[in-house]
Amino acid sequence: MNLYHVQIFTIILSPYLKRCQNWQYGPPTFQDGPHNDALYYRGCYNLLVDYINAYAEYILGMGLTAVILLITVFLLLLRAELRNSPTDLQIYDKNLLKNNQNNHYYFDNK
Repeated sequence: MNLYHVQIFTIILSPYLKRCQNWQYGPPTFQDGPHNDALYYRGCYNLLVDYINAYAEYILGMGLTAVILLITVFLLLLRAELRNSPTDLQIYDKNLLKNNQNNHYYFDNK
């Protein structure tokens, strides 16, 4: 596409880029009405940006809450797992005995 075509598209489409398709029963005219596909797909970029800016704090809050919840659950599960199955050092320190006769280590499997 050359510069001429870009200029033609810009001239022809510029009025439509800022124009939003309105629907008498729903958004953007009435926020409580049925869903309006035109809000998202047909030239309502500015309204979409305003909508996202209005609810960005809630979306961010929900995301941070989910991350904190996942980290907390992971740490609690890790703690429970380590309590139920001790590390290798904790297992072998209790059973590792030194044989006085030949200075070798052996396991007491009692």
